Amino acid sequence: MEIFDSTNPTPTQVSKPKPIRRPLIRLEKIGPAFWTVSSIISMIVNIFLIAVVIILAQQLFSIKQVLTSQLIGGLYQNLY
Repeated sequence: MEIFDSTNPTPTQVSKPKPIRRPLIRLEKIGPAFWTVSSIISMIVNIFLIAVVIILAQQLFSIKQVLTSQLIGGLYQNLY
């Protein structure tokens, strides 16, 4: 854009103001994003651990049943 000045017969260039550069990483947005991601990861890990405990509990009861019926029952029958 050229502007003519009455005292200066040659046109002068007017530069546009430079846009304000925002930082790439805004510190005020890191905290909530961190807590959201860490909460989701924590929930997934907790669900996985609960599933593992349930599966192990089922296996424990089946092992207990096998020990009671076969091993102890067999030893009891051999005695008499």
